[in-house]
Amino acid sequence: MTRFRLKNVIAVDLPLGSVAFFILILILVIPFINPIPTTKADAPPPGQLFIHISWPAGNNDVDLWVKSPEDAKPVGYTRKDGNTSCALLRDDLGNPSPENEEFTFCRSMPNGRYVVNLHLYRGVAPIGVKVEVTVFAPGKPPVKFFDETVTLFAAQQERTAVTFELNERGLVPFSTNKVFVPLRSGPK
Repeated sequence: MTRFRLKNVIAVDLPLGSVAFFILILILVIPFINPIPTTKADAPPPGQLFIHISWPAGNNDVDLWVKSPEDAKPVGYTRKDGNTSCALLRDDLGNPSPENEEFTFCRSMPNGRYVVNLHLYRGVAPIGVKVEVTVFAPGKPPVKFFDETVTLFAAQQERTAVTFELNERGLVPFSTNKVFVPLRSGPK
């Protein structure tokens, strides 16, 4: 009888015990293999200046171009990262989707003049493009100081949405305008 019991332990209980032990280890280890990311609603943005454009669904490709005072050349789809300041984080190719958008973050806000341009690379004109410019100053609530819809009237048109100046206190009063400054079509 003891022989039968020993064979039963070796043949059945040992493999089942090993499987149970392996499952227990997996239950304890799996949460640490791929942890669920924790996000805070008040997490700081990846930059201090955020430029966002969006346009209606369709096959239109609108490009965002941004020139900061520290970058010798503008940031856009052919040059996604500036020398020191700004970077185009999303280049939307205008594929049919529910929402088309592009955005640029600037890691710092050097004093000087900024230019934000739109270019209708491909599509049917006229098209209205919503442009938002927001400043994230440390310890202060975000300030959206530009929120307008800019119309592009022809394919391949480049248009300045806004130019503005910043200094150590923020937006320079009365510095915003829409005077055209070529970025994509200007000197490279």
